[in-house]
Amino acid sequence: MANSFQLDIVTPTSVISEGLVDYVRAPALDGLFGIEAGHAPAIIGLGIGEIKVNKGSDIIFYSTSGGYAD
Repeated sequence: MANSFQLDIVTPTSVISEGLVDYVRAPALDGLFGIEAGHAPAIIGLGIGEIKVNKGSDIIFYSTSGGYAD
């Protein structure tokens, strides 16, 4: 995966390491946002919704009820 980045999802009870991923789409407080390799640094408040992770040919979904992404 040439254009990939490390994804770790941290919850109050566990850490889920997805390893290297290609793309993440998640709900912000004011709409959806996407992250790709080489993105600008940011801290984004998460809204309620679905996190979509593209990892090679696999697509993985998680749900979120808030928090932040950095």
